Amino acid sequence: MPWILAIFVVIGCFSSPLYAGVYTWIDSNGIAHFSDYPPGELPHREIVVSEPSTVPMSENLDQGRRVSGIRDDVRGLLSAPDRGAGEGADRARVEREKTCGAYRKKA
Repeated sequence: MPWILAIFVVIGCFSSPLYAGVYTWIDSNGIAHFSDYPPGELPHREIVVSEPSTVPMSENLDQGRRVSGIRDDVRGLLSAPDRGAGEGADRARVEREKTCGAYRKKA
């Protein structure tokens, strides 16, 4: 069993990704075609396909948590009552203004 695993590791290390060429041309009816082989004598153009970009899952999860936190903060700010009695309402309003100012600076 360890030999089979070792074979797959060696194959994975020495194999390189293969990219086929992509060709495009327009036929006599005006229809655009795309293929992995050239059309022969018809005028065609080869398209360069770039490698796909990937984002590590940990960065994706961190970004999702950050966005969820901001959404929760904004939802709390929007649902907080602006009217109230006494010092507590003024303190809440000042705190909301401070938080909103911080978000405005990030944008």
